[in-house]
Amino acid sequence: RRVAAGRQDVDRRALALRRATLSALRLRQEAVRGRQRRLRARAPATRLPLWVAAVRERRAHLRAAFTAGQRERRSQVTAAAGRLEALSPLRVLARGYSLTYDRATGALVRDPAAVPAGSRLRTRLRDGVVDSTVTASGMEGAGDG
Repeated sequence: RRVAAGRQDVDRRALALRRATLSALRLRQEAVRGRQRRLRARAPATRLPLWVAAVRERRAHLRAAFTAGQRERRSQVTAAAGRLEALSPLRVLARGYSLTYDRATGALVRDPAAVPAGSRLRTRLRDGVVDSTVTASGMEGAGDG
């Protein structure tokens, strides 16, 4: 009876040990599966399509921003060109005015009193240039028609 009781005790403990071992094994297997899932989720091969999609989206945004920026810059350049054209001395010449320069210095003549007789001048008109020599200086002859 003692041997039979000992055998039963050994069998009971062996069964408990087997159950505990299987339970521990299942827990470890589940832990390994969880780690594998996390590794797969973080794997470059899994994440690469997401990265590619993000890069494509950013590229599209950059292209749109670049195109909008170009349009804005073109508009600004066109507006600046219009302002420059409005201020252009050539525009003034087109209305019948002229610009006169001292041929020796290239300076713009602003005061007739500063131009002595005998000075050589260059006058810029809308369609060309006239070279001349001063015969009277200052305000002499200002009322002569």
